[in-house]
Amino acid sequence: MIFNSDKRGFTLMELLIGLSIFALLCTFLVASYHNNEKAQELKNQAQNLVLALQKVQNMALTGQAVNGSTPAQYKFSITNCDISHCSYSLLADDTSFSNVSLPGIGISIKSPISNSLIVAFSPPRGEMSFVPTTDNDIASFEISTEDTSLIFCLDLNAISGRINLASGACP
Repeated sequence: MIFNSDKRGFTLMELLIGLSIFALLCTFLVASYHNNEKAQELKNQAQNLVLALQKVQNMALTGQAVNGSTPAQYKFSITNCDISHCSYSLLADDTSFSNVSLPGIGISIKSPISNSLIVAFSPPRGEMSFVPTTDNDIASFEISTEDTSLIFCLDLNAISGRINLASGACP
């Protein structure tokens, strides 16, 4: 008796193993996409903080009028920080002209104060200072997710006026 070996196809077991491997790979792909989405959102929020600080600094350098007059100081105020929420305001002579809330990320201020800081820029040179006044001319913000798996460090240097954002924890 001769068997016909021209029949081709997969056995049920081979199909189940193939589907299991495909499902496992899809699970890893979805988890990776979710982590990348969180990392991108955190990076966007950190860059928004840098842009807000640079906006206030540029306003001080150019002497931009707010509400019809040039203020004595332009300020960036970050307050109400806890693990899951933080907000910041752009101020001119203690009058707010922009408020932004940052839900979903935690911002902890490593130095010089515990949960709030005001960065003031004085015209015409845009000189940076911290309110309340500190002995240190450098302030560092650690911007992280709630589980602190992703961290950015925002350094402010009052001597040079530099605003620097780097990946990783603050030194």
